[in-house]
Amino acid sequence: HYGGLDVSSEHECIDVLEPRVYERRQQQLLYPDHAVQSVCVGMHQNGMLIDQRIRGELETKFTKEAGTRLETLRDVLNRRTFNPRSHEQVTDLLYDQWGLPIYKYSEKTGAPSGDDDCIIQLFTYSELTSLQRRVLRLIRKVRKANKNLEVVLACRLERFGGFAWDIDGRIRTTYNAHGTVSGRTSSSEPINLQNITGELRIMFIPGVGRVFVGADYAALEARVVAAIAQAINLLLIFKNGFDLHGFIAESAFGQLYRDAEGYVHYTKGSPPENTVAYDMRVSAKRIFFGWIYGAGLETIHKQITEAEDEEGELTNYDADSRETAIVIDALSESVAPEIPVWWDRQVESWRQLGFVYEPVLGRRRDCLDSVHGNEELSEMANFSVQSAGAFLKNLSLIEFVEKCPFGFAGPGTGLVGESHDHLMAEVPENDGARWAKELEGTMTKEVDTLPGVRFTAKGKVGRSWGEV
Repeated sequence: HYGGLDVSSEHECIDVLEPRVYERRQQQLLYPDHAVQSVCVGMHQNGMLIDQRIRGELETKFTKEAGTRLETLRDVLNRRTFNPRSHEQVTDLLYDQWGLPIYKYSEKTGAPSGDDDCIIQLFTYSELTSLQRRVLRLIRKVRKANKNLEVVLACRLERFGGFAWDIDGRIRTTYNAHGTVSGRTSSSEPINLQNITGELRIMFIPGVGRVFVGADYAALEARVVAAIAQAINLLLIFKNGFDLHGFIAESAFGQLYRDAEGYVHYTKGSPPENTVAYDMRVSAKRIFFGWIYGAGLETIHKQITEAEDEEGELTNYDADSRETAIVIDALSESVAPEIPVWWDRQVESWRQLGFVYEPVLGRRRDCLDSVHGNEELSEMANFSVQSAGAFLKNLSLIEFVEKCPFGFAGPGTGLVGESHDHLMAEVPENDGARWAKELEGTMTKEVDTLPGVRFTAKGKVGRSWGEV
């Protein structure tokens, strides 16, 4: 009944909305957006198989981790009833008992926040004691273990609470083609498969006699912004297969980088992990990916201090903002001076047209938050780059499904998952190498409206999602 009402209501809207699509010159989006919606349905129907043995092992691991970390936290605080998942108890500890500064308030209640973003910001507070720092770290560790546990529990082979299980043992998430302004897809109930970390991906497996094939775009959005801005140095780096972030680090830090342990010239590769040069390169990389979207020093440095390792530890909470400023100056003055010029063009285009658009298919965004003169440069730059990247991935997604249809080799075969730069399919084991090559070829392309750069991907074959 309710489904019928929804369909009827949407049908009534078509006569009103369709002319607006043409008035806004967005009719070229109709086919690709509808095709992506169809693919989302196919991926939902395929689902992904869960290895219940591995899932059970992960459940045991995270249950133990959560319990052990909670006990340690309570011992440190000497409070046996402390619950780090309780907003009231956490905020009472942070602000009423410890008197720490309030960096964030809840949008719903206006009360001081105790969420993870707030705790991360507190790590930068210079007067934080060693005890307080240890407690904050433990709170985050307990929360992370519980979050992982929630995902693992949601993948139990049971049918309750609306979980999208079927008799084939596959979990079926909902993919959404129209949930973002950029054209990126999103994922929701029963779990967000686009937000699954590498540690959890090992429990997602192909069916018997099958393998997964997957491919990631190489530096997708960096290539997009290089092409949009026609940033000569970046285009040359990509054309020659050099290390972009090594080039940025060397441009910013100069001799200091060249003298660092593990240094490798950017034309010959990247520094090995666990070396000083590697850490400097990683820092330059993080700053670059904040800077290309028009973010300022304060915002970028905040992103740097919030960087985490695979264990969820904050690795740069005490980073020096002067280092961030040095890299930003190098990016603006010598690495890619064309990008700030492009930002200015974006703002001027918005002032003249009343909207910004991505250059591949012309998807537009009005940026209504900027109508009173407060041009949100970051929002404009972010949209153009992410939307162009989304269309390139969506185009590859549509093309690959045409070559590798859903169910082509039995139920569950074909595309089973995707994210903003990644595609993955389930195929017969004896044909895995061919389909990996096919996926790689489909994702590798050049686009006339993004001149000077080739978008590339590398196909892989694996027996779990974690391997591709």
